[in-house]
Amino acid sequence: VLKSVNNSMQDVYVKEFVKLASSARADTGIELPASVEHYVVCLLAVHVDKPDFLPHSTFGESLLTMKPSTAKLLGDTCLFVTSVFPEYGINERYYTDIGRTAYTSIDRELFQVIGVHFDTVKTFTRSVVRGNHPKLIFD
Repeated sequence: VLKSVNNSMQDVYVKEFVKLASSARADTGIELPASVEHYVVCLLAVHVDKPDFLPHSTFGESLLTMKPSTAKLLGDTCLFVTSVFPEYGINERYYTDIGRTAYTSIDRELFQVIGVHFDTVKTFTRSVVRGNHPKLIFD
C-alpha cells in the first residue's frame, strides 16, 4: 500500500513540475530538448521526498572514486544542489564542474547533452524550482 501511495505522489509531483517547467520555459526563453526537460522534471519529482541525497563521502572524493555505475547519481546530485541550493557548501562552480564531469563520463547522448550544457540546464532547473511561479496547487 505504501508503495502505491509513493507512486501516486510521484505522479502528482511530476504533473506539477511539468507545469512549472512550462512556466520556466516561458519565463527564461530556454528551450531544452524534450528528453532533457523530461529528465529535469523527473529528477525534481524524485527528490521531493528524498531528504538524504548527498554523497556519503565528499563530492570531490565521490568524483575521484566514481565508477560508471555511480556517475549518474553524482551528476544528478550536483544538478539538484546547484539548482535548488546554489548557496550550499564550497561554491556553485565546484559542484557544477563535478556534475559536468560526472555526466560527460556517461556514454549516452542524454547525459552528454546535460553535461556539455550543464549551466543552461542548471539555470532552467533553478527557474523551475525558484522562479516566479504561482503557488503549487495539487488538483
